[in-house]
Order: sequence, then structure tokens, then C-alpha cells
Amino acid sequence: MNTRNNEIKKNIAKMITSAMKENGTDFMQSWIKLGMPKNIRGTNYSSINIFSLWYEKDQHNYQSNTWATFNQIKKLGGCVKKGSVGTYVQGWFAYDNKKVNSKGNEVSDAGIAPKFYKVFNLDQTDLDEKKVVLPNEAETLLAVDEYVKNTGAYITHEEIFSGQPEACYYHPLFDKINMANKDKFFSTENTTATENYYAVLLHELTHWTGHSKRCNRDAITQTVGKKDDYTHTYAFEELIAEIGSAIQCCTLGISSGIKPSSAKYLNAWIKRIDDNPQIIFHACAKANQAVNFIEKKQYEKLKEVA
Repeated sequence: MNTRNNEIKKNIAKMITSAMKENGTDFMQSWIKLGMPKNIRGTNYSSINIFSLWYEKDQHNYQSNTWATFNQIKKLGGCVKKGSVGTYVQGWFAYDNKKVNSKGNEVSDAGIAPKFYKVFNLDQTDLDEKKVVLPNEAETLLAVDEYVKNTGAYITHEEIFSGQPEACYYHPLFDKINMANKDKFFSTENTTATENYYAVLLHELTHWTGHSKRCNRDAITQTVGKKDDYTHTYAFEELIAEIGSAIQCCTLGISSGIKPSSAKYLNAWIKRIDDNPQIIFHACAKANQAVNFIEKKQYEKLKEVA
């Protein structure tokens, strides 16, 4: 990857770790409440782009969740306000380059590659969001319990040992999620008991996607990685699960901060992300893959009953 892209990645990672350092366990809480950022076509952004745009909206107190490129804004008849600075997002673009091989024949070198480009919040333009004609975004939003049920995940409400308090966990060997009953969850200063329950449930559901039959993540399948490879560690899996839970809480309309019990996993990564920005990109990509898998299950269920 070229120097420019590496520098952008470092800046995005630094932005996220700065928020982690400043706000501790609550570094994502205010972002989640902002709602999902979307492009001018009405499609939600994914992966690392969610966090970049959440951060910028929070920093500049933008009211809009819609972002667009300079050319898209111009095409809609609008202008970017003087002095506005765009925000980098990562996209994937097809390329088809012609090159000459060792035999002197011209061949096609085609594929897809990541590329960074700038977008602007509609608050940075003279466009009236209410008058911008967007595609119909209406969709069927199932209740969260139905959303989880549609995945087919095996969920129990059992005690680990007789007489011991109920616990929440995903067990890879038995491929099951165990949840404490809802009456075991309590409200905190910023979240309700209901929000806390579903944040934990979606965290465990993200772990569930790591099974070899699904997204096949190293820490869940117990694949042995290289000694210095962070991707197979349990702590890295926790980072993925927290990001996955945050994304789902947002898309399902559940507002929840980072649970104190998970803070040790998240904050343990600050220095490593500073040293290697690729970590947060990798975690976001894995979390996004998990959420996409769960969302695919929703569409499959809808087709069954159609």
C-alpha cells in the first residue's frame, strides 16, 4: 500500500485510540447514539468508515447522518461550504490494468483494491436534507428477539454450576450461547436494563458467528497462529464482539455504551493499535463480516415465509 494510504490509516486509528483514551469505557457510547452514517443513496456505511464518520459527526456536532462526495453534492445542485474539510472513507474499487508479460503479450491485470476518498456531511453543504430526494429506505425491522431467533443460534438460560449465578457466554464446543435471564440485568447511569441485556446478547451472537461453520475466526475455532499474531487471541475476539454489538445496537435502535466488564479487553489494545493501525481495520472488518452474516440470516428467514 502506498505511503498516502498508510498515513490515512494511521490518522484514523489515532482518532479512535484518542477517543478511547479520553473517554475510557464510554468511548463509543456517544457515537452509537448518533445513529448510523449513510451515503447519499441511503446505504449505511460499514466497517472502519462507521467509526470515522461517527467521530467526525461527534467532533463537529453535525445534525445530519448523510454524507456525500463533492461531485455528488454538485450533481444535486449543491455546494460545499467554504473552508469545509472532507472526511476520508475507505471504498473498494475495480481495476483493470493492461501489462506486458514475460512473453511480450499484453495481458489484463484485473481485480479490486481499497481506495480512500473524501466525503462531506450534508451540514457542510447548502443542501436541505429534507428536499434531497433519496431512494425509498423503508425496510422491515423485526423485534430484536425475532432478529436473534432468525439466526437459528442455539440459546440457553442455564446456570454453569448448581447454585451459581447465571452467566452470559458463547461455548464453541457445544456451539451455544448462554444468557442470564433479563431480570438479572440492571440499569446503569446511562443505559437501561433492557439495553444492557441486548448489548450482551448481541455481543455473544457476534462470537457465535466465529464458528467454523460460519465466519471461521481463529479465536473461536482455536486455530493456532504465529507467536506474534494477534488475530487468534481471545482478547482480539472480544474486540470484534464489542464492535459487532455496537453496530447491531445502533442499527436496531438500541443505545448502549461499552460495558465496564469489557473495558479491559478494549483498552488493552490502545498501545497495540497505536503501534499497528492495521489492527483496528482488521477488527472492524471482522466485526462487519459477522454482522453481515447475521443480516443475511434475516433475509433468508424472510424468504422462507414469503
